[in-house]
Amino acid sequence: MKKKVLLLGKIPPPDFGPAIATKILLASDLNDHYELIHLDTRINHSLSSMYHFKAVKIFKMMRIYLKMIKLLCTRRPEVMIHPISQSTLGFCKDLFLLYAGLLSGTKVLLHLRGSQLKLWLDSCPPLMRKIAIISMKQCYGGIVLGKNLVYLFENILPRNRIFVVPNGGTYPFPEKTPARPYLRILCLSNMKPSKGIEDVLQAAALLKNKFKIPFSLDIVGDWPDHHFQDQMQALSSAQSLPVTFHEGVNGSRKLEFFANCDVFVFTPRAPEGHPWVVVEAMAAGLPIISTDRGAIRESVLHGYNGYLVEHYTQTAQYLVRLYHNPEQRKILGKQSIKHYEQHFTEAKMINRFRFLLEQIIGEKSPTLQTGYKECVQPSLVEQKPPKAGVNIETESFISS
Repeated sequence: MKKKVLLLGKIPPPDFGPAIATKILLASDLNDHYELIHLDTRINHSLSSMYHFKAVKIFKMMRIYLKMIKLLCTRRPEVMIHPISQSTLGFCKDLFLLYAGLLSGTKVLLHLRGSQLKLWLDSCPPLMRKIAIISMKQCYGGIVLGKNLVYLFENILPRNRIFVVPNGGTYPFPEKTPARPYLRILCLSNMKPSKGIEDVLQAAALLKNKFKIPFSLDIVGDWPDHHFQDQMQALSSAQSLPVTFHEGVNGSRKLEFFANCDVFVFTPRAPEGHPWVVVEAMAAGLPIISTDRGAIRESVLHGYNGYLVEHYTQTAQYLVRLYHNPEQRKILGKQSIKHYEQHFTEAKMINRFRFLLEQIIGEKSPTLQTGYKECVQPSLVEQKPPKAGVNIETESFISS
């Protein structure tokens, strides 16, 4: 008889990181080994509604609590995987689900799908912080998205019960379009200020006005804040930038954007987990320019398959380098694919989940190792992005 695993989590729509992860797990071959039971914790069906309070959300949450009690009483799962919130309101909503699992005797595994836990705990009122830490300490263990995120659960969970499971996916990309005489840049994300959209546009302004290289920039994603959308479109118009704004896409249309560009740029300002767009860009064989947030440095190896930056001026300078060196773009792109295939495919993510479930359900001695080996170029992972203000513009890459 298959062991039962209760998986809590949102599913699309809307399309964002945690929901995508839940969808992949539910459709995976984990079903061949375990009886997966899903509790949909979604109370919003669009990104914009996530930021607005409505009374109906309270009733939706109460229905979720009742479904949780019914599942625990009738199905009696051995393990519960709980994507824990990293905000005061979100964690308060999660507390009932967490304690319902604990009181039922289920082994609760916290799934941390971001990297803001420490920041949130440090900003909490003392009582809330104490409640959160005491509650998490009662759980069996936790999952983080990268090795450099293990510290988030330190002093809360035993180190040998902190499991590392990066995101991974499978993508049937269409054939890549031929190169153009200009640099095709893609920025694809949920368009929040924290995602660094303004920095991407400032970099584009430098490309046009200072470096004077030909390029196009596609900015793809939904805008939860329409005022911010108007600001960014006005910024682009004021500079007459060759920018096209697109609504959020998924499926084959999303993959077309990756296949039709030369460089992927994603420079978030706020903490991140392991962004799906970075995994997708690696799988598409693209050079990636990003910031050092969350587990991004485990996917974007500075100087190997892309660059880590601290300021939009560096983003612009690296784009100039890639424009003048198409062969370097090809090399970085090939290394993105290699890194993806070695560490971030869907099969590897599912195997890591299966490995840790075998440890937990089989009562084996838990271990931090989940099959996620060190990156292929550890020396490159250790490299720091250049300090903001350092001039990396040299003749070696701005000459044709």
